[in-house]
Amino acid sequence: MRRTLVAYSSSQLIDLQASASRPDDVILQRVNALRLWRGRRRVRGCRAGKHKHVAACRSADHRQSAVVSSLLRNSMPSADHTVGKSTIAFGCLNIWSLLNKLDDAVELIRDHGLDILCVTESWCDADSTVLGRLRCAGYNVVDRAREHDGNTDDQSVNHGGLVVISTARVSLSAINIVSPPRKFELLCARVVAGKFAAILCALYRRGSWSVDQEFFEELAAVLDQVATYRAPIYIVGDFNVRLDRYDDPHAAQLRTLVDCYGLVLHDSAPTHQRGGTLDAVITHAADGVPECVTVHDVSLSDHHMLRWEVQADVETPVVTVSSRPWRQLDLEQLKFELTTSRLSQSTAWNVDIDQLAAPYDDELNSLLDQLLPVREFTRRLRPSDPWFDKECRDAKRATRGLERAYAAASRHAAKVTTFSSVVTAAQAVAKEAAAKAAWYDQRCAYRRLRGQKCDEFWRSRIETDQRFTQALVVG
Repeated sequence: MRRTLVAYSSSQLIDLQASASRPDDVILQRVNALRLWRGRRRVRGCRAGKHKHVAACRSADHRQSAVVSSLLRNSMPSADHTVGKSTIAFGCLNIWSLLNKLDDAVELIRDHGLDILCVTESWCDADSTVLGRLRCAGYNVVDRAREHDGNTDDQSVNHGGLVVISTARVSLSAINIVSPPRKFELLCARVVAGKFAAILCALYRRGSWSVDQEFFEELAAVLDQVATYRAPIYIVGDFNVRLDRYDDPHAAQLRTLVDCYGLVLHDSAPTHQRGGTLDAVITHAADGVPECVTVHDVSLSDHHMLRWEVQADVETPVVTVSSRPWRQLDLEQLKFELTTSRLSQSTAWNVDIDQLAAPYDDELNSLLDQLLPVREFTRRLRPSDPWFDKECRDAKRATRGLERAYAAASRHAAKVTTFSSVVTAAQAVAKEAAAKAAWYDQRCAYRRLRGQKCDEFWRSRIETDQRFTQALVVG
């Protein structure tokens, strides 16, 4: 039987797109079952050589709604995509001491485009200098230090502690809990950015303590209070419960408790270096639900960072500048145009030097307008440290390159382990381990270099600027 090829014109395709409607539930379920829909991909920036793709994902409870939103988004005109909507990016990390990783945390916020970073196990007291440095750098900070035991010295390191850090466009205010829990540490804050408002609860439960019924009772008491807010709720942190084990009774009890309050515990990849999902994100089932909760190995502790985004009506500060794309300038063409212009004709020159300068500027600008017209560029404000020089950028570029190499080796090892022989799989796993070790070593070297540059900058500033030293003493 001969097949007939059907052809459509561009106008017919546009008419089909404009008249597209929402498919019924049966079609959506079939598309989801056949895995024909793929989530959109979020591309990280390319600053300092970084270029990593992170696939979007959803929990099983929201895949169907993701299919609906994707199909409806594809059926809308492109002009609707330019609505002044933005996103708020959240992050959560068990950093295992913020005292010696302040610069790493600031760089983490910049590199991953975070607006809010929740830090567990900060090891900070209420009067720690790192918190003051964050506020001086323009960040908003709310914190809750772990109370010292009666048997410990006040000058010793205070393990535990929670800190929430936000950029300048996001305001934070602490929320008091009626009955502070004893089985876990808790920090609640109200997040406001433009028209977006949410309740953020950072949580940390000690892994050395056993999970008992009192933990769930205190968590239920916290949910009783925060569930009354009409704003979106985000309960995040290190629960130290093996959520990846569905047969674990504590994980099952936690999921049941979350479901009773109409909340959703989002599934994610393992959040610990040795495997296992210990960190989690809990949100409302409808309001402020993130499209994806991704896991990032940032090599700052034995935990990985959780990252998610939510839609928010927030203005992103941008700057429009006018400039010429100098890299596209053809020098040979410019030389030729100069030789044929009146600037190369000495008979047309004026004797007066002041009158000669004006035609020089006019002629040169006229040639540049022909060869290299002025363009407007939109630049987003991205602050950088004053000591971050070319050597630091090169080291960061090398770190990002090894990070991409490790990611590629990890994907290859996962593929080979499933479909290849034992020998090939062992070789792939060995290459993955070597790539990870090289990335970690380069990351440590980059951190040392950045710390050295920071120390040298401030020592030189203090030694050369007497007024700056006096300001430090007065402050």
